[in-house]
Amino acid sequence: MRRATAACTIGAMVADAREAPERDGAHRVSRVYAPGEQIDRYEVLGLLGRGGMAVVYAVRRRGVGRFERTLALKMMLPHLTEDESYLSMFLDEIRIVSRIEHPNVVQVLDVGEHDGSPFMVMELLRGRTLAACLARRPPPALIAAWIAQVAEGLHAAHEVRDSDGTWLRVVHRDVSAANVHVALDGRARVLDFGIAGAVGRLTTTRHGELKGRIAMMAPEAITRSAEIDRRADVWALGVLAWESFTGERLFRGDSDAETMWRVLHAPIPPLGESAPEPLRDVIAACLVREHGARLATAADVADPFRAYAEREGATELALAAWVEETFGAELQGATPSAPRRRARRADERSDEVTATPTVHEPGASDEPSIAVEIGTPVARSARPRALRIAAIALSLLGAAAVAWALAGAPSEGSTAEASEPTVTPSEPALVPPSPPSPVVPAPAAAEAPVVVDPAPVEVAPAEERAAPRRASSRRISRERSAPETERAATPARFEGRLLDSPYPGGG
Repeated sequence: MRRATAACTIGAMVADAREAPERDGAHRVSRVYAPGEQIDRYEVLGLLGRGGMAVVYAVRRRGVGRFERTLALKMMLPHLTEDESYLSMFLDEIRIVSRIEHPNVVQVLDVGEHDGSPFMVMELLRGRTLAACLARRPPPALIAAWIAQVAEGLHAAHEVRDSDGTWLRVVHRDVSAANVHVALDGRARVLDFGIAGAVGRLTTTRHGELKGRIAMMAPEAITRSAEIDRRADVWALGVLAWESFTGERLFRGDSDAETMWRVLHAPIPPLGESAPEPLRDVIAACLVREHGARLATAADVADPFRAYAEREGATELALAAWVEETFGAELQGATPSAPRRRARRADERSDEVTATPTVHEPGASDEPSIAVEIGTPVARSARPRALRIAAIALSLLGAAAVAWALAGAPSEGSTAEASEPTVTPSEPALVPPSPPSPVVPAPAAAEAPVVVDPAPVEVAPAEERAAPRRASSRRISRERSAPETERAATPARFEGRLLDSPYPGGG
């Protein structure tokens, strides 16, 4: 692989893309490579996912001595290469991820350019997202082990340096259970550095722009009251740990404005028996709103979580055994029935992307991964016009939502007056929101068809959500969790095996 030449290749790709002659727009938008076609040195096996910014293919690389390896190839959509901002964003992701070498971060193995579009080749991961794993309610020790691995991967990203020794100051900015993949070997890997911050990025965050999931966002990312550095990811680790152990949402409200208010002002409920006692203070230290008083590094999170997991028997073998027993049949070829497909999709949506005032890619899917059957033509399903209009309206309300959240909770008598100038009657009342609501799969009625560009999904009503769970003191067993909450879209299939792409919507 050409990993060593990735940095110099990126510069050439920028120049080539900007100097390339314009091509027929319709051809460039619709071009999807079919099985058997070549992208550079890679044979296309099928489409794994397509998002607003890129397409992800399963590909095969062959070499001398009957060498053969199946990989994932993420390729920028051709028409977006003519937009300098999106081209720069894609190249930023390549530059950042190609520098991180750690077992808990998805690895970029090669980069290149084909027919005017840049691409990166990554390891093809077989498994499930952490969101899907958490929906099966694994033992607390396994959760602790995965949180430790995520923290270790993030710490490696935070410490990465450029080829000249420059500290890149990488900040992921989108840490969530949907952006963590758990493979069949039980190892967690951090995915999707598409909106990561770093020194020397070709793109910058515009004034008033929010990037990432608001419910996972550090207070300073909303208020701009401090530099956005690694402590923003430490905050997100705290939210991830809190939600993973309790099974509840910590800050999510019924609207972006309410969610921002919760992040900035809502009391953080104590974990109590939901989380292992040795980890409660660590999680609380991650969730300190004052930037300078928060835990300083992700390594400070990883160490105690790893120590607890090891004491409780959450070894690599135990992690792998749980994943194999829980998802092995699906990943090796069992086709889920319709009710199970609905539940699995709901598991994945349990960490859907909250709409933000500015989206980092056009038409990005809320689904953390999309997979279709390889060899079958992929048709783009038309999104309802109303959803597009709603998305535009939401972006116009974004600035007002931020201002409302920053203002804090108003007095009881101010609700009616404050509501008068709102743009839409759907804007929430200006009162402190209700306590966090639990996480569960959405009801079957909210099911959407498995499409290439799925629409956002409603969150289940509070009365239909699961009760919080308590931490168990028992050590790891090989007991399989209940099957009723299985996750996800129909996986891609080739050579008799199933692929469940962890790469978020191709974007």
